[in-house]
Amino acid sequence: MDTEMPHRVAVVGGGVIGLTTAVALQERLLPSVDVTVLSENFSPDTTGDGAAGLWEPYITGNTSVTNITKWAGQTYRMFRELWQREDGQEVGLSMLPITNLTDHLSDNTPSFWSEVVMGYRMLDPAQLARLGKEHGSKYTKGYTYVTFICEATKFLPYLQNRLLAGGGHLVRRKVTSLDELAREDYRVIVNCTGLQARHLVGDTSVVPVRGQVLRVSAPWQNEVIIDLSGDGHHIIPNQESVVIGGTHQEGSWDLNVDPKDTQYILEGCKRIKPALKMFATLKGVAWDATVTARSSSKSLGGSSSFSILCTPRARGPHQGRGPNHSGGAQLRTRGQRGHPMLGLCHPGRRHSARGTSGLQALSILPAENIVSTWLNTLLSPQELGKLNLEEENPHLRREGVDNHLKYTRPRFKPQSLVIGSLVP
Repeated sequence: MDTEMPHRVAVVGGGVIGLTTAVALQERLLPSVDVTVLSENFSPDTTGDGAAGLWEPYITGNTSVTNITKWAGQTYRMFRELWQREDGQEVGLSMLPITNLTDHLSDNTPSFWSEVVMGYRMLDPAQLARLGKEHGSKYTKGYTYVTFICEATKFLPYLQNRLLAGGGHLVRRKVTSLDELAREDYRVIVNCTGLQARHLVGDTSVVPVRGQVLRVSAPWQNEVIIDLSGDGHHIIPNQESVVIGGTHQEGSWDLNVDPKDTQYILEGCKRIKPALKMFATLKGVAWDATVTARSSSKSLGGSSSFSILCTPRARGPHQGRGPNHSGGAQLRTRGQRGHPMLGLCHPGRRHSARGTSGLQALSILPAENIVSTWLNTLLSPQELGKLNLEEENPHLRREGVDNHLKYTRPRFKPQSLVIGSLVP
């Protein structure tokens, strides 16, 4: 294998998943790869720029509890590491207490991910009664812990600069077909388009969940409050504003700000935190230059909002399929790009999918880490021998004595690599 020429990698989508994927591949696989992110929009014009950036697992669909706990925990630890750095504020990270309350459940079972966070504690009946009286609700369950806020308006530019500093590329371009990238000699294509996968690859199982938020000035508010009573409300402080909201409308494509939703958000959040009655509305933060509310759609369900594709030379891309983000992209920035499944393109067997060219059929083998799965294809045996990948690359055969490990290529020899996401 010629290791002098880097493999061209295209990441489609300039949101938090696309950029973290691009940075991870570039920093872990240089000089074997040349990474380009292609997106119609970059920050501050992405859906993520309107997000509050709260870390907490939600809308996890049918993804296993084990995987959610692992991925969310990895992201939580990464946020903590970045928050402790001198430039933590510039990256957009804040550490805040959070109180989560509901009137839908009455069990005392902690959240399945409770062990990965700091200070998790269930609220006792007396505390629930006091908060219920203050908020005008009848809470039956609640908990508190320390969470992180990752603001996309700062985190996305940080990732962009990190990618560029490492030799990567950003291209503002609307990709209408994955085939067009295959014809441009990209060796691997990573589809991080989220909801747009519905149009890019024809995956009609991807549906939107509409959310509307307001940004207000309330510098005295330094606690996250999630109130799931009724239809729910949330109050999430950012560094320069407070995001308030409470809408969750599955299947709605409406990106206009609904005055009824605005009224619902204001009334509910003022009921929970009366001090917000004194808020000052921020201008220039919202869905257009003059309005302060923002309406956005996130993907739910579906299997193609995140996937990695191979492009056997002179042929179109074949798609490995897997579950999508289901919202909460900041939650999965580290874990999601680290846990796909590995597939091999076998010669002589053909497969067709809408939005892609006919290619060889896909067989799936489990793999532990997105970066390690690439090593079989992108690195030479000599390069593999220099790596200590016991935890990162369990599908490689090990040969050695005691602690001296030698990694070799698997017994199969794939023509090319196909990876489909196992992530939410």
